[in-house]
Amino acid sequence: MDKSKRELRDEKRELQDELRGDKKAQKQLQRAEREADKKQKEAEDLELYGQNVLTESLNLTPVLFFQKGYAKFGGSTEFEKLLAVDVMATNLTKKTGLGRGVGAVFTLGWSLATPSTRGNVIVTILTDKKARTFDLLPNAVWLKASQRIEQVGKALIHANDEQANKSGPEVSPDFGDAIQKLVTLHQSGALTDDEFTKAKAKLLQ
Repeated sequence: MDKSKRELRDEKRELQDELRGDKKAQKQLQRAEREADKKQKEAEDLELYGQNVLTESLNLTPVLFFQKGYAKFGGSTEFEKLLAVDVMATNLTKKTGLGRGVGAVFTLGWSLATPSTRGNVIVTILTDKKARTFDLLPNAVWLKASQRIEQVGKALIHANDEQANKSGPEVSPDFGDAIQKLVTLHQSGALTDDEFTKAKAKLLQ
């Protein structure tokens, strides 16, 4: 006996439901596999490069430093070995009130919104992949960011070079946090230049 149209429709619907279920299960499996791959990659990165100990932004470019002396830039997933970090301030002089006033007249007030210091701050970061140079305005934000980058970057390079020369244990996971605390205390005035230098030297022993 031939099946009725209703029975055929029901069978077709059941088959479609099964196919949809299979597709949903496949998507869930693919999602779980991607998540597992992501966690595995994060674990491998942590083992190879260490924890993220500093994140700054220079001219809208994210700069990330990692515990074992590596860096990432601008949202890239590629890790680069830090080789040198240098900050140079050129021609930093205070603008006079008269100069800013005259400038405001000729620029319709726009110059008053610019930093009150002339010159610029140049941050150079050298890695095993390339050399990057950031030319910054000499305002308080960029000066503090460049100082943190220089101090933490040089400390990481020095610590990892020391460990490589000694062929001893790896850098402590708390090293980056300790360096950041020292930098913060130094910038706040809680530590003098001499105290900061001595504390950093003791930490690097």
